[in-house]
Amino acid sequence: MADPITQYLNILQPRAFLWKEMLLEKQHKKDFSKHDGIVFGSVVNGACKLRLPDGETLCVKPGDFVMLNAPGHWSMEVDDTDASQSYRLFGVCQQSHLGILRQKTCLVLAGHFDFIFADVGLQTLLLPRVSHFTENQMARTRLRLILDLIVEEASADLAGGEWVKCRLLELMLTHVLRLQSNFSRTLSSGALCAMADPRIGPCLKLLHNDFGKPWTVQSLAALAGMSRSVFAKNFRRLVGIPPVEYLTYWRMTLAKRDLVHTDRTLQQIACSVGYQSTTSFGTAFKSVVGKTPAAYRSLMKRWSSPDIPGGGESGS
Repeated sequence: MADPITQYLNILQPRAFLWKEMLLEKQHKKDFSKHDGIVFGSVVNGACKLRLPDGETLCVKPGDFVMLNAPGHWSMEVDDTDASQSYRLFGVCQQSHLGILRQKTCLVLAGHFDFIFADVGLQTLLLPRVSHFTENQMARTRLRLILDLIVEEASADLAGGEWVKCRLLELMLTHVLRLQSNFSRTLSSGALCAMADPRIGPCLKLLHNDFGKPWTVQSLAALAGMSRSVFAKNFRRLVGIPPVEYLTYWRMTLAKRDLVHTDRTLQQIACSVGYQSTTSFGTAFKSVVGKTPAAYRSLMKRWSSPDIPGGGESGS
């Protein structure tokens, strides 16, 4: 049985881009515009403050890792409020080959993920808005090892380096998702939060792997060993939306993929995602996507056409 994280990543198809090093000087603020993908960074030296779109300020110290999901306008600046901050490199990167580091500077290794099949709604279901892991939380984890290897690759000019960095970044994203599950108690909602729950998690996997079955709240609650009302309340609290709505959204996500990437008929796609007629499928699809299946397929085919300047796929 495939797990939801694997299925999410297979559909979204993340593409990693590394910005390499960003050196921030004291009293220098770097602004970033809205991004629909995922932005990530790890502080190699010094400390910084991230000012997020909702006004929240996140203090990031040496060795910390941060990931922002579809952030709006945000900024970074040096945090020199703590005189005890150690200005050092972590892990395997002990030499100053990333540049001459001065006091009251901050060096960040950062990058972003875009998605071939972009779907901000799916990202929101999967990931929290902000993920922040401290150096202590990552100690003795595979994520720590992967981040150290990324720093090493970004600091050297080795044969095949770009290919290696891309693969390491893909591994990094997967291990961030795994670590999020381990710290699920700190998450307010989302699929990662639900997957770690001993009762809701198995039901979520069933919805992902047997999505064609006519699931009801009652049947899922029975499998979870809970009353209908308690199951519905807990599912919504953990995932963020009700069980049947989640199932519909997952079905439409799979349908969108097939409409874009296959030549299957609407009837075939409808049956594959659990609908007995194209009419009921079309109604559900339009309620989620805002377009009929035929209109969505036509739009995506035209958008991905090489004849259209800047054309590319999008699942939104």
